[in-house]
Amino acid sequence: MRRWTKEGYYLSKGNKLTLAVRTPANLMATAPAIDVDLYGVVSNDSWDDERIGVDTVLKALEGLRPEQAINLHINSVGGMVSEGVTIYNRLKALPNSKTVIIEGLAASIASVIAMAGDTVHMALGSQMMIHNPAVVAIGDSAEMRRAAEMLDSTKEALIDIYEARTSLAREDISQMMDAETWLTSKAALEKGFCDTVDDDLQMVACVRGADLVVNGVAMAMDALKGLPVDKYINVAAEDAAEGEEMELTLEILKTDHADIYNAAVEEGRKQERERLQALDEISTESRAEIINKAKYETLQNAQEVAVELLKATNPVADMLADAKDASNSLTVPTSTAKEKEITDQDRAMTMVDKFYAGGKK
Repeated sequence: MRRWTKEGYYLSKGNKLTLAVRTPANLMATAPAIDVDLYGVVSNDSWDDERIGVDTVLKALEGLRPEQAINLHINSVGGMVSEGVTIYNRLKALPNSKTVIIEGLAASIASVIAMAGDTVHMALGSQMMIHNPAVVAIGDSAEMRRAAEMLDSTKEALIDIYEARTSLAREDISQMMDAETWLTSKAALEKGFCDTVDDDLQMVACVRGADLVVNGVAMAMDALKGLPVDKYINVAAEDAAEGEEMELTLEILKTDHADIYNAAVEEGRKQERERLQALDEISTESRAEIINKAKYETLQNAQEVAVELLKATNPVADMLADAKDASNSLTVPTSTAKEKEITDQDRAMTMVDKFYAGGKK
């Protein structure tokens, strides 16, 4: 199910796109820094709880002490210009130290919000997009002229924000906005839109139906007119067609190959159950410590534990003792001493074989 917002963006209802605080509530008052996700669409529609608005941002930051730092994690296609500019100004006015981490997209007005950071970091592969503001206007020629003048004024205001961060010439920024410019993290760094590129963070993007899934958040590609789609989509497909090795991350496996991911998880659970059952089969009171360590610390299987036990003990003597204890509880035919000795040894060797077989008969 999709929802059409006033900003002209489609949201994928199946994904929770919202502002969220990563820092646990019980640590908010004492944490030296709090982490806030700005994942979604910038909007002031109060009926939409899946949005980034001035009210939601202020509520998330409510009660913070000036010495507490704020880490803003951004993955957004943008939204309403007036709402985004207000968020930018409210964030800039806070006395707290602010760090922006662009983990996916900072497109349209989300790129303006990103400029509020004292420092701006971009994940490897993330992108920033700047373009001219747009509006849907209805009316006569006078209304159209007023709308055009409003857009021109709004563009100048946005250039003010970009200029303060980058020190680029206003004309250069204007031309970039006219062209709807998509900046890679390295290009953004070169032009001054960000301060560092974090190689430890990487954006993962793929296509699922009509959506572009960025770090697990689905955004309709209809809202991203100038997106260099080939960068995210066709490269992997071409590599596969040419027989080249594809990079397969956990996020891609979850989003693109959920059936394989779920099957792998179930198979892992099955193997773990079998491992624990095999360890239980060779467990005795005297071996409990070793078995528990294998279960939860070393994660050894029954065969590995059996070898360890055999190296650390006198296996034949132990097996003879176990066999003798077992024989005492059974009624066996009377035999000569020599025959009984052979029988006990046979039993001991059978139990040794059982150890090597991982506790399975």
